[in-house]
Amino acid sequence: MTKLLIDTCVWLDIAKTDKGEKIINLLKEFIKENEISLLIPDIILSEFNRNKDRIASDAKKSVASHFKKVREMVFTHGNKDTKNKILAELNNIDHKIPVLGDMAHYSISRIEELFYQAEIINVTDEIKLRATQRAIDKKAPFHLSKNSIGDAIIIECYLDYKIKNVAQEFGLIFVTHNKNDFSLRNGNQKEPHEDLKFIFDSPKSQYFINLTEALNSINSELIDEVEFQNDWEL
Repeated sequence: MTKLLIDTCVWLDIAKTDKGEKIINLLKEFIKENEISLLIPDIILSEFNRNKDRIASDAKKSVASHFKKVREMVFTHGNKDTKNKILAELNNIDHKIPVLGDMAHYSISRIEELFYQAEIINVTDEIKLRATQRAIDKKAPFHLSKNSIGDAIIIECYLDYKIKNVAQEFGLIFVTHNKNDFSLRNGNQKEPHEDLKFIFDSPKSQYFINLTEALNSINSELIDEVEFQNDWEL
C-alpha cells in the first residue's frame, strides 16, 4: 500500500485536461485494488473548492478558442474542394462546445468523490508554525519572491504525516506539478529542492512531478492492464 498526497495544482490540471477522466479512472482502479489510498490536507480541499469554478470556465473558453483557431486555419489554408465540408462539420461541432466545456464540471465532481474517500489531514497550529518558519528562513518553497504559505503548509502536512507514521509499513508519495517551488533549482526537476531533499530520503518517501509515473512506480502491470481494457494512453 502506498499513500499519495497529490498537490492542488495536480487536481486542478486533471479537472481541465481532456485526459482527466482517464486519469481519474486510473486512480479509482488503483484504489479499488488497494494499491493506493489518498491523503488530502484540508487546505487542498479549500484551494480546490476556491478554484474549481474558474477551471470549469477556463476549460469551456479553451475549447471555444481551439475550434475558432482551427476554423480560421481551414478557411485560410484549406483545400477548396473540401474546405466547405470541413467548415460545415466544424460549425456543427460549434453547437456542442458548451457540452464539451461542461466535461470539466463532471471531472470536478468525480475528483470530489475521490476526496470523500481520502484520509483528511487537519492543518494544526504546529504545521502552520513550521510553514511560517520556512518563510522566515527563506527555505523552499519560500526561495522565490512570492507568498508560498499554502505550498509550505502542504509540504509540512506531508512531513508531519511521515514523522507520525514512520514505523508503518506503507510508502508515501508526494506528487506536484509545481516544479518552481518544490523541484531542484539547477538540475533534474524530477528531484526535490535541496531544502526538501531530507523529506524524500528513502524509497518509503518519494517525490514525483508526474502522477502517471508515480502510479507506474507502484504497479506498472496494473497501468498496462487498465490501458489495455480502456484502449487509451496517458
